Amino acid sequence: MVGAAFQDLLRRCCVEALGALLRHDASLAEALAATPADVLYILRGGLNFGLHGVLEELSGRPCRVSFLSSQRSVERGRPVVTGDDYRRFDLVGSGVLCIGDIAATGRTLDNAISLLAAAEPPLLPPRVVVVVIGTVDAVRRLDELAAQLALTNPATRLTVVALEGLFGLYRSSYGLAFHLDQTDFVRRDGVLAPEFRADSVHDPIALLERCVVYDGGLRGFSPAEHLRGLLDYWAALCTEFAAEPALIQQHIKVKNDFSAIVAADHADDRGGSVPAARPLDSTTVLAQCCAHRDRIKSMVDQMGERQE
Repeated sequence: MVGAAFQDLLRRCCVEALGALLRHDASLAEALAATPADVLYILRGGLNFGLHGVLEELSGRPCRVSFLSSQRSVERGRPVVTGDDYRRFDLVGSGVLCIGDIAATGRTLDNAISLLAAAEPPLLPPRVVVVVIGTVDAVRRLDELAAQLALTNPATRLTVVALEGLFGLYRSSYGLAFHLDQTDFVRRDGVLAPEFRADSVHDPIALLERCVVYDGGLRGFSPAEHLRGLLDYWAALCTEFAAEPALIQQHIKVKNDFSAIVAADHADDRGGSVPAARPLDSTTVLAQCCAHRDRIKSMVDQMGERQE
């Protein structure tokens, strides 16, 4: 799922999640009713969340929108933020600031919120709501930031809304080929929503993806480039699995906390349905991986034809 389809689904998810938060948190709902919300977009992945439209739909009031550029890289084994020199802030007077991000280490969010807190005069409102597809590492960093803000900005309250749960972060020590250190999201060491976990365990493709969500900027705004990257990954993975089928289970075990991929059947029982699961063998999984690779190639070819 790429481009507008990816963005539309993510936006609908944010409507559901933030709507639930407002029903749960009366003080946040009151603050949102008192003044129009501010939205900060961290370019460009944060634009996928569409939070200015989401908050206008929920509150009936248009938002002010600010922008901050940001790039994150791993240097000498440590994530660093670069390229945050474009700043278009319009954040004075609101009681609520909302930020959306695909957060791996949380360093980008930490940098953005810290910049606002350190501005003169400070630009950080009393309520900050961060909506993330994120990791345990990112929330740990935001916890540390909240503790610092309590000392310097005691009126500020930071709330995190995690979509689908919190994921683990791939480490180079896991020893798999084709993966990005401290960048790729994996299910291992995560805290996942039960529904997300139930869907995942039945899908070989989901458990073998390089990353749960991939680069949001590419996925949303450069879909052809995203799909070409996916094709490179799946082509390399299929070649590796065909040469050494045992690597399939190794990838599953390293990136997930599930013991196996299963197929689910449903048998009628007096008019009802009873799920029955069976483990999938490596031959079946390899065939599904190759079929997935071919689907991606077909999408890449179709996009190339449209661009011509």
